[in-house]
Parts: sequence; structure tokens; C-alpha cells
Amino acid sequence: DDVCPTCGGALEHAKGIEVGQVFKLGTKYSEALQATFLDQNGRPNPMIMGCYGIGVSRTLAAAIEQYHDENGIIWPRSIAPFEAVIVPINAKDEALMSTSQTIYTALQDAGVDVLLDDRKDRAGVKFKDADLIGYPLRITVSKNTLENNEVEIQIRKSGEAITCAIDSVATKVTELLQDL
Repeated sequence: DDVCPTCGGALEHAKGIEVGQVFKLGTKYSEALQATFLDQNGRPNPMIMGCYGIGVSRTLAAAIEQYHDENGIIWPRSIAPFEAVIVPINAKDEALMSTSQTIYTALQDAGVDVLLDDRKDRAGVKFKDADLIGYPLRITVSKNTLENNEVEIQIRKSGEAITCAIDSVATKVTELLQDL
């Protein structure tokens, strides 16, 4: 076991990921640019320069490493590509697509960053993709829920699914997003 050279305490090992860095450049560039400051005696001295970088892709990789499960990414709302995805079970069904479009517009009007998955793929493919991509909320529009004038909203983080009246979706989604 390694110990701290200063206090003698035990050091703990942990995984980490570099998301930013700072490099000391010294005076090479400040001398070339004649970038100086006046010291306490009024004499010019070259500035000691540095540069820094934040790796956006590394930050996303760190987030994915922290927020995932066996089905894919679980994006925190603040960095999710979309806050919610609407999945009509059958994109060939005009009633499902019309309702999905109405919900899409209502969510956009409520300020929700939403995606409508209007692909003609099977429902299982759309569900799997939604989990893999990791949208915080999935809104499913199916023939069964539509008969009851409802949709199903699934929270990606917990897997919890709730039903909601179609005319209350924007309010419910906005409320759910506050906790994600």
C-alpha cells in the first residue's frame, strides 16, 4: 500500500478520466510578443504563460461512463441530445401518427426538447434504440393507450412507466423533467 509522503496516510486508488488540462508555456511566447508586466521596481518582465483545454468529447465519455446500464446510456437531462422521444408503435397508423404529432407540437410549445421517432421500424427496434441513446423520457403512443385517450411515459433512469391523459402530457413531462 502506498502512503502519502506528506502525512503518512494511506492513498486510495480510483479510476479517473482527464477532461481538461493546463500547460505551462513559460515565457517563450510572451518574450516573442513582448508581453510584459511591470514588477515592483517598475521594470518590465515577460509574463509566464499557460494554456488550457477542456475536452468536450472526453466530458461526454466521462458522463456515459457514469450514467449507463446494460441497455445503453442514461443521459442526465442537462446534456441529453433530446429530453424526450415520442414513439408511435406503428408509424403506418394515421391515428397514432396524428396523436404523436399533436403531442410533439404540445411539448415543443411547452419548451421541451423532443424528438418524434416516425421511422417505420418495429416497436421493439424503436424501444431498443431509445434505451441505447438514453433519452430521459420515452412517450409511447399505442392503439391500446389511444383507446383510453392516454399514452405511456417511461423514465429511462428508473424504468418506471406511468400512463397519462393525452391532454396532460406536456404538463406531466415538464413536471417529470424537473427531477431528471
